[in-house]
Amino acid sequence: MKLLMKNAIKVLVLTFISVQFFTSCNKTETALSDQVLMVPADAGLVIDADLQSLSTKIPSDDIDMSKFQGLPGYDYDNGLLSSLCDDSIKSGIAQTNVVAFLVSEEKFGAAVALDDVVAFENKIKSLSEDESLDIKEKDGIKYCEIDGDSTILHWNESKALFTGGYSLKEALTLFNQTKEQSIATNSEFMSFYADKKDISVWMDMEAYMEFAENSSNLKYTTGVPLMSEFKDMYNGIYASYYMEFLNGEIDVVQKMTPLNKAKKLYDKFYNPAPETALLEATPGKSYLFASGAFKLQELMEMLKSVPEVQNALDDEEAQRILKSIKGDMVISISDFASGPIPIPNAVIGLSVNDKTIFDELTGLDGIQAEEKDGYTVLLVQMFQIYLSQKDDLLLVTTDENIIKAFAAGKAYDENITNSEHKDAAKSVGYFYINLDLDTYPDAIRGMLQSKLGEDFNEISEELCLKDITSSTNYKTCESHTEVKLKNKEVNSLVALYHMVDKIISME
Repeated sequence: MKLLMKNAIKVLVLTFISVQFFTSCNKTETALSDQVLMVPADAGLVIDADLQSLSTKIPSDDIDMSKFQGLPGYDYDNGLLSSLCDDSIKSGIAQTNVVAFLVSEEKFGAAVALDDVVAFENKIKSLSEDESLDIKEKDGIKYCEIDGDSTILHWNESKALFTGGYSLKEALTLFNQTKEQSIATNSEFMSFYADKKDISVWMDMEAYMEFAENSSNLKYTTGVPLMSEFKDMYNGIYASYYMEFLNGEIDVVQKMTPLNKAKKLYDKFYNPAPETALLEATPGKSYLFASGAFKLQELMEMLKSVPEVQNALDDEEAQRILKSIKGDMVISISDFASGPIPIPNAVIGLSVNDKTIFDELTGLDGIQAEEKDGYTVLLVQMFQIYLSQKDDLLLVTTDENIIKAFAAGKAYDENITNSEHKDAAKSVGYFYINLDLDTYPDAIRGMLQSKLGEDFNEISEELCLKDITSSTNYKTCESHTEVKLKNKEVNSLVALYHMVDKIISME
């Protein structure tokens, strides 16, 4: 049961595949639900799912979670919590929100409201034989201990609380606690709660650090690294995530508050935006585009505790190259060359401290280098790569027109700054990927078809996603991600469920 609770919380944070859990226990929103009042004041992570909203976006009778068995990060369990949510009518769970929380690696919980306690108890009793549940009652509150004393269920006429890692007395205290004892005493949480969407996640970064540093699944989910030796930087900082399923798109917003403290964190690791000249050198049309304005040396110092990073830093050659990079960067695939091999027309741009990388590239064994007017041509077998360094900016591309403009100090005619990706010019991090296979050249589609065989057409038809765009604003310390669908009329939650359902159904 403890594993079930941990998996449920992990799934809520990392993915929205577990729609059954959300839509089978729907919600009528109140200003501050009883479920929130059962969250302890020292919770480092709180997840609220607005199940009333979610239930209107996908019919619960369409969901068969057994189809998702075996997917990464999801382990379907027919235990107590899953059984209760399989049928909210028979289980007596009210049409209200579900709230999950983590206090530490060992202490966690989830709360729901009840509208039919008799049905709820009948469901509990029906599980007693398998789960060996011994239901007890004291002062009008019923409870049972599950899996020894590691997980406890408390309930009364109106609410139920699952807890793990708490003693019976501690769990009862949570069940009965007042607003003044709960997470509602935190003004930052209350601001978060007032803005909540379909799925909302709140983190007290200081408390979260205490247990996230030992969990690889949680460690890198906040948008900034979580390294224990730097945890003092997160004192007094809170992160909020909001996910909303709209017609034709999914919106995800991430905020860090309060702004004055978040700004200090951003100032340490980011520049306001990448060099304009790099963006102006990059074509506005793109199948894949990413840009960033990082203080790379600061980031590398923080990331030393990651083994792969430390291994790189231990290598003298890699260390020399890394020290050469300032941190502004762009990467783009704007097109694909025609011919039997669809070579991407790519651009890579960097701000650099010296000519180390330029010299490394032009001095590689087996590569012929030809100097032209302000740029260098590298002959790599049958391919040509063009590069040029102007002061502290280095550009590498497979398109000679791009390098000619850059070498001449001119902006590419239709570049990132005057395209649909112009927000990259005010973003510390920007990402875009085109997921609509119908828009890709025939050579790419043919290559995929040769790999997937006759499944390709069916997969291509079922893929409902159009593109993903994400940007992070330096001034507001907010990130915004939009996942757009091909069909703007259908709700994104419905489309995603049916897409995953169809693909899983294929052999």
